Amino acid sequence: MKHGLRFWRKKLGRTPSHRASLLRNLLTQLVYHERIETTLAKAKFMQRQADKLIEWTKRGTPLDLRKAKDMLFVDHITFNKLRGPLMARYATRKGGYTRLHLNGHRGLASDRAPLAIIELVDNPNDIIHGLAKLHLPKLQTQLAQVESQLYTRSVIPIQDPVTGESAHVVRLEDRHDVSGRVKEKLTGKEKALLKMIGKMRKALESYPQARAAEQAHAERVRVERAGPHKRIVELVQEKLNAAVDKAAGEPGFEMLGGAFAAALADARLEIVPGTVTITKPLEDSAAENGPIVDVLTQDRQMEFVERVRQHLDAEVAAAAPRFPTPAAAASSNTSPRSKPTANAVSSTSNSSSSASPSSSPARSPTPTPSADTAFGPEFEARFSIDAAGNLELIPSAAERAYEGVAVPRINPVHLADGAEGVDGIPFEREVPDDIVLEEEVPMKEDDKPAVASTVGRLWGKITGARK
Repeated sequence: MKHGLRFWRKKLGRTPSHRASLLRNLLTQLVYHERIETTLAKAKFMQRQADKLIEWTKRGTPLDLRKAKDMLFVDHITFNKLRGPLMARYATRKGGYTRLHLNGHRGLASDRAPLAIIELVDNPNDIIHGLAKLHLPKLQTQLAQVESQLYTRSVIPIQDPVTGESAHVVRLEDRHDVSGRVKEKLTGKEKALLKMIGKMRKALESYPQARAAEQAHAERVRVERAGPHKRIVELVQEKLNAAVDKAAGEPGFEMLGGAFAAALADARLEIVPGTVTITKPLEDSAAENGPIVDVLTQDRQMEFVERVRQHLDAEVAAAAPRFPTPAAAASSNTSPRSKPTANAVSSTSNSSSSASPSSSPARSPTPTPSADTAFGPEFEARFSIDAAGNLELIPSAAERAYEGVAVPRINPVHLADGAEGVDGIPFEREVPDDIVLEEEVPMKEDDKPAVASTVGRLWGKITGARK
């Protein structure tokens, strides 16, 4: 048994290759979810590397970016999220990008290993921020009670010699009527309360700044890619209209009555290297209270959509050989490991744009889109078609990750600021969204918070109350 090893040098009972894969998995999950629960040993093992991962990305040198990218799985999503919204969030922070919370032990039927929650600071569901909004006034009241038992408080009035304004200074003196054992307990509780109150105040200050930085980054990314996306939509719309005209001129589609745009309504167009796919959902003719669907017309619409797909596939295939191959585009600023997509306008000239998160991490101004490289052999895009037959480009997963768009999660911590309840306590409890409440009962001043998991354990450690 080896003593004195740093946590990041622990072997965790695994071979070197297994340990490296475990670290990559943990870092990937942390970047993607921004908060994970694992054993205390694994959390301490990965915390130092997680901070280094963000520090490498903030430096922005090619070597540091390559090291950060190699530490993540599914890098077209996780790495783009790391260099996008996370870099905007931590641009002004000097360090301390992760926070670790003790979270009890595993069950009696397991190995009783100590558990911990590790999270990115100022994430949208930040635990400390949620606790601060709920419990900061109570902690300040408890701190005042502890100080009243430890110190005698005296107020000294003073006057500013320059402005003449009056003020006062509070002086705390040790009380001599408190026994040593009681004083030791109160001092420990005072230190814990001061530490937690300091964390909560910092969280209340930094959390809005982080949200504002992420919002500004998302708006900037949308503006940067608006031009390239518009050019892509115009090019594909031109090809689609030509394919619709060709299909409409063929015999057999007279029963559509010229409603060719309606045949493509609510369809999804997908162009990937080598094929074109148009997917249209079928209407349920047996649905109650729904429109009456003519089965023959619907079948004819599906045949028309298939003919449009074939003509569009031929148009794209005919256009592709006229454009440079990936080997001829090697002189561009595309990263060797990046995969060009249609959302980057072209497979060559625009692959380094910050509006294309699947490209190289180096940032550069968005170049002017060029029709000479569109529909190349690496062209890839996905569109939605509205009722009028107009196209709308769907951002790729890498672009959404770089922009910071994720699945919306309702977090009650950041809601119900103006909600009314009983005695000023809102009915909607302000706790992180992954903590389930047994009952929504208004909390009295002397009650412990009726929450489970994280908040209950952290609250117990702050106040010394037993669960």
